[in-house]
Amino acid sequence: IEETIELIEKALDGVFVKDWRTQLWNYFSKKLEEVVFRLIAVIFIFISTILAADEQTDIQNTISNQLEAFASDDFTEAFTHASPGIKDIFGSVDNFSRMVKKGYPMVWRYNSFQFLKLEETPQGYSQIVRITDKKDELFLLKYFMKNISGQWKISGVAIIEASEFSA
Repeated sequence: IEETIELIEKALDGVFVKDWRTQLWNYFSKKLEEVVFRLIAVIFIFISTILAADEQTDIQNTISNQLEAFASDDFTEAFTHASPGIKDIFGSVDNFSRMVKKGYPMVWRYNSFQFLKLEETPQGYSQIVRITDKKDELFLLKYFMKNISGQWKISGVAIIEASEFSA
């Protein structure tokens, strides 16, 4: 009888040890999956943030480059930052130049500008820019941006009233 009990205890001990190891493995496997999932989520958010920051930088560089071209009276360069739709509307650098000088003198002759709010839209992005002209008058402009073959282009600009804007 003692031999039988000893055999049963060894058999049960082996089952318990095997079950314990399986439970431990399952527990750590599940925890590892959770950690890996969270790590992937953090990496995705980090990459998304970097890409969004790159887009913001590219958009602001496009606008800055156009404003600098206007300040230098280089309307040919400024026209390169316009979207194909804007180029089709105006047809030539001369027509574009006349429109900017008459409709947006604060862009052509500015004292300073500052980027404010960037918003994602179904068509691309809109960037709010605060511009002070040579007479120290303050203007808020909304630049509509489109990504054309990997390049951000200006697809329109609207002058907005300060009362319509909330930062």
